[in-house]
Amino acid sequence: MKMVVLLVVLATTLAKGSTEIVYLPSLSEIVVKEDTLGPEWKRIDGLVIPFFKDLSGLDEESRNQALLLRDRFLSKGVNGVADFSFSKRKFPLDTATCRIFVFASPGHARKWWEQKYEFPGWEEKYEKHPHPNGFYLDSKSESNPKRIMLLSNLMISSHHIQPGDEHLALLKAILEELRRYGVSESG
Repeated sequence: MKMVVLLVVLATTLAKGSTEIVYLPSLSEIVVKEDTLGPEWKRIDGLVIPFFKDLSGLDEESRNQALLLRDRFLSKGVNGVADFSFSKRKFPLDTATCRIFVFASPGHARKWWEQKYEFPGWEEKYEKHPHPNGFYLDSKSESNPKRIMLLSNLMISSHHIQPGDEHLALLKAILEELRRYGVSESG
């Protein structure tokens, strides 16, 4: 039986004199139930890399994929990633995906967020919503909906390749799992 590791670290930001919460969820222990999106959907096992600096717990295929990604992600302060996806069992093809990026610090997460999502003209593609522990963006595209959340040192993206809100149901399930590890949307 694997031991579930929960670490919530208080990181002091000396320059600002404030304390920030850093979440370190055990990505390999997150469970998304097969019936999360209902009987028309099936879960697809995605790549889960709990910690780029230690790939010893991964199978050979996952380790090879992680090695291809490791330098790029570590250089951006990403310690681990996980992909949770579901596909529709019948035509038309449809997929809902949720990805979790665990950064070394909230500052690393904010920096990547700013580079990736706060480009000139971003307001034309996304609508920004604040919440007590960060904020999230919703895409304005109805044909390819997306929500991206920034929660301290976690960035979570959920998207859907067809119109609909199944990506939000998957995101809700992921957030419920993350609550087991102390992650809170409310601060």
